[in-house]
Amino acid sequence: MVPVAEFTDFLERLARGSMSEKPTAVSEVFSQEMMTLMRLEGCITGAKDKECLNMIILRQKVADQEISIELFN
Repeated sequence: MVPVAEFTDFLERLARGSMSEKPTAVSEVFSQEMMTLMRLEGCITGAKDKECLNMIILRQKVADQEISIELFN
């Protein structure tokens, strides 16, 4: 289980890369939209104030090709 805020930050940094030290409009939208997808796919669990990304569910969906690993590239 990974807190949603931490995973959102991770995705933003992943999208930003090493070219900028601050979030960009593109990297912020990417991380927000990926988290929307995670919610729609049922990978987010917990109460609103303690939402977490369930990595077991995410891994299984990637393994079953329900979520393409290419989304993270």
